[in-house]
Amino acid sequence: MKSLPRLFLVAGVVLFVWLLFRIGPSALAANVRLVGWRLPLLVALGLVTLFFDTLGWRFAIPPEHRTVPFRTIAAMRMAGDAVNYVTPSAAIGGEVVRVALLRRSIPATAAAASVALLVIAQFFSQALFVGMGAAFYVPRLAGGRWAMVAVVPLTALATLFAGLVFLMVRSDAFRSIDRFARRIPWLARVIDPAEAGALDEAIFGAFRRRPADLALAVLSFLAAWLVGVVEAFLILRFLGAPVSWGSAIAIESLSVLIETAFFFVPAKMGTQEGGKVAIFVALGLDASKGFALGFVRRLRELAWAFFGLWALLAMERRTRRAISGGEARGDSGPDPA
Repeated sequence: MKSLPRLFLVAGVVLFVWLLFRIGPSALAANVRLVGWRLPLLVALGLVTLFFDTLGWRFAIPPEHRTVPFRTIAAMRMAGDAVNYVTPSAAIGGEVVRVALLRRSIPATAAAASVALLVIAQFFSQALFVGMGAAFYVPRLAGGRWAMVAVVPLTALATLFAGLVFLMVRSDAFRSIDRFARRIPWLARVIDPAEAGALDEAIFGAFRRRPADLALAVLSFLAAWLVGVVEAFLILRFLGAPVSWGSAIAIESLSVLIETAFFFVPAKMGTQEGGKVAIFVALGLDASKGFALGFVRRLRELAWAFFGLWALLAMERRTRRAISGGEARGDSGPDPA
């Protein structure tokens, strides 16, 4: 299982290199030069996405624990995204990092539950965004040879959506895992039934206790996906291949669908550019512009991954300084005797 992410990464690199030479390195270089000095503007647009993503996570945190400053939550969000992007962790490592960072400020169960709710709310927003985009891409794909190809990720998305709804209704996912684990002796010694029940209540019970908060979280993440539409619209204008807003919505919603289906590929290697090429071919657009769109977006994502890793390093340094300062004060304090 540990080898699978590396295998997907290698496959993605092979796909990327094949597409690069199929499109032509000179054609890509010419397209990137068209974006030129406007690339920092696209990176800056990520601040709007970060705002909505942070707002969505804040709504997922229980009200009684919303004492963490907004900018700190934003830094944690960036750090988790960066870890997901640069490590072969199948989009799991970043969530572990977010839990580890947040639990320094709020109880561990509340931290884990808020990150789980973040993932669930973001997935619901993805499904909603892809569903909204269907009004723009289904008419253009219907009857074409790419129509059946889109059915596969759509089916996967619908299956995941139904599975999450089922878990929400049952509200006993962790207790079911606990009951199974207790049949295995070595697992039974480390599993805490009370903790499983607490997680079920904190995660799935939240949908009953505070539906408004979670609805706002979904809407916040949906706003973040819509910023992606603006980004795709601007990049294609910069590339000299302007499209309508309807086409931009179709491109971005199909991109989200592909990225959701291939979430396990590290750094979206191959799927970022390959997905855009497939979308552009399916929509009757210039494949080289699709590859360039994916590549420019990768440059933007690499910049934000750097910011996220820097934020993670800064938070770790502050934590170490706080621990060292506390120990120093303890050592230098008066002798109780």
